[in-house]
Amino acid sequence: MLWSLLITVAFAGYGDAVDGRPNRMEREVHLWTNAVRISPDSFSADFGGDKHNCYAEFLPEQTAPHAPLAWHDGLGEIARLHSADMDSFDDVDGEPAGSAMAHTSSDGTGFADRVKPYYEGHALGENVAWGFKDGFGVVMAWMCSEGHRENLMRTTYVEMGVGQVDTYWTQDFGGRDLTPRVLNMGTHLEAAPVEEVTLAVDAWQATQPVLAVLDGVNYGMQLTDGVVGSGLYNAVLPVNPGCHYYWFTSGQERFPEEGAYGFGDCSFDDAEAGWSGPDTLAAALPSADVNGDGVRDSDQLAMGCDVAGGHAGWVALVGLLALRRRRALV
Repeated sequence: MLWSLLITVAFAGYGDAVDGRPNRMEREVHLWTNAVRISPDSFSADFGGDKHNCYAEFLPEQTAPHAPLAWHDGLGEIARLHSADMDSFDDVDGEPAGSAMAHTSSDGTGFADRVKPYYEGHALGENVAWGFKDGFGVVMAWMCSEGHRENLMRTTYVEMGVGQVDTYWTQDFGGRDLTPRVLNMGTHLEAAPVEEVTLAVDAWQATQPVLAVLDGVNYGMQLTDGVVGSGLYNAVLPVNPGCHYYWFTSGQERFPEEGAYGFGDCSFDDAEAGWSGPDTLAAALPSADVNGDGVRDSDQLAMGCDVAGGHAGWVALVGLLALRRRRALV
């Protein structure tokens, strides 16, 4: 089907969920993409717990640190729609699973025509994959493929969106004038944490400690890849059964900006993304400083204040620089 030209207008803060986006798998793809951009030489070692042998294939410019990519919900929306389109036409006419993987939509709409209505920038790119069970695996496969790695490491791109449906993955990139954020993407790494949870976030030129906030309590995070202030941070924390909310802070910047992601038996405002907004957080964590302004939300509620807080598979790619088509691998 031809995608609608109407773009969903999101009023949430940066990184807050909109219509189920980004879900945990999509956040994981974004997290690992930023991790390899910020610290590509980590890929030559024990990156993310796995050994990889393709670092020697990186071009010299791909071994230098790159600024992370910010989440763009328009790119995330069309990436999700494209993954759903591929999934809906999978195994048609006896073709094997995965045969629907392509950069052209099922109705023949080309990549650029599909993405441009959802993005206001001047440069576009796309990676596509099928058959991978998690975000880490698909990012590692893209990084060990020359063309996909070129998209992942291109300095022209400053934003991205990810769409995951079943084992189809779409990663759309965009470029425009944009100042890099300190915290761009964070998530929990276990699908269903039991006894402990690993919270992870990327940071860029952070001048203050990077903290994970779990159920309103601040925890220091460990730098696992990169250099102090710019790299991948994580915190492994014990948890009991029940509902748990988390977010990340560094100075005045917060991810997500207004709400929180979570896991367990929470009544989420957005169940698909596992996200709840500031009002739900204020009720669930009345003694916590939800928006990071140094005031407990129970005190803010008593004063009548607003607590919103300000603000193994197959891969294919296509990349456009200033809307110029590059090569595709299927």
